[in-house]
Amino acid sequence: MLRSALLLAPLLASTVAVAQPVDLEQALEAKEVAMGGAYRALGTSAVAIDGNPAALSLFKAFQIDVGGAYDFGEKTWYVAGYVRDSSTSVLSGGYSFHLLSQTTDASTGSTTVTGIQQVLALALPVADYMTVGVSSHWLIENALNINAASLDVGAAFKLGTVASVGFAGHNLLDTHHPLELGRYFDLSGGLHLGPLQVALDTLSNFGPKQFHPQFLFGAELGLGKIFLLRAGTDFYTRTTTSPELWFLSAGVGFNIDKGGFDVALRQSLSGGGTLFVASLRIVL
Repeated sequence: MLRSALLLAPLLASTVAVAQPVDLEQALEAKEVAMGGAYRALGTSAVAIDGNPAALSLFKAFQIDVGGAYDFGEKTWYVAGYVRDSSTSVLSGGYSFHLLSQTTDASTGSTTVTGIQQVLALALPVADYMTVGVSSHWLIENALNINAASLDVGAAFKLGTVASVGFAGHNLLDTHHPLELGRYFDLSGGLHLGPLQVALDTLSNFGPKQFHPQFLFGAELGLGKIFLLRAGTDFYTRTTTSPELWFLSAGVGFNIDKGGFDVALRQSLSGGGTLFVASLRIVL
C-alpha cells in the first residue's frame, strides 16, 4: 500500500502527523523479497496467498513458510507465516498472518505503529490452463484506527509448461481506508526455464490523479539441487506528489529434504534503509 500512502499522505498529514501507516504489502518472505517482490504469477510458493489468489492452484503442494525481517534504517520489523494446500483437493486454500511494527520519529516524539494482517485465499481450476481465485485481507492497525476487511479477485493462466500470466484486482471493497486498503490492480508474468525462474509484475491504481505504476522484476537460478541464487528490483514511478522510489535486492536459498532456508537483503536507492529477511519453508 506504499503507492497509495505516497499519494495521499500530504492530504492526511494533519491527522496522522505522528504515525505513518505501516506497509504490510511488502512484508514478504525472503525468496520474494530477494526477487524484488515479483512473484504473483509464479505460484511456486505459499506467498501466493498474499498476491494473486488464483496462483495457488498453479502448482500442487502443501507448504508452510515462517519468517521475519528487520529494516536497519527504517526501524521496522515484521514476522509472517503461511500455510498453503493445493494438493489435497481440487479446491486450493491458504492462510497467512503478518505482524509489523514501525517506529516513526515526528516533531512530537517517537511513535510505534503496529499492524496485523490476516489473509484467507481460495483458488479453483476452471480449465487445464486457467485458475480463478478469491481472497480476503483483514487488517488491524493502530495508526489510523483501522479494523477492516476487503476482497481480492484474480485469474491465472498457464501458457504451455514454461510460462504463466495473471491478473488480479485488490481491495475491491471500499473500506474508506485508502492509505492501507486502497484499490489497485496487477498484471504479472512468470517463466519456468529449468533451473531458472523469472517474474515480472506491474501494479497500479487508476483513480483520478492516482496513476502510479510500480514495476517489479526478479529471477532465481538453481545451482545444482541445493543452492539457489536470487536477485530483483522494485521501481515506483514518479508522480506530481511523490518522487521515484527504487529498491535493489538479492538473496540465497538452500534446499534440504522437504524444505529449505532463505535469506535476503533489500537496499533502498532513494534514501531508505536496508531490509534483512530470513525464512524457513516446509514442502510436503
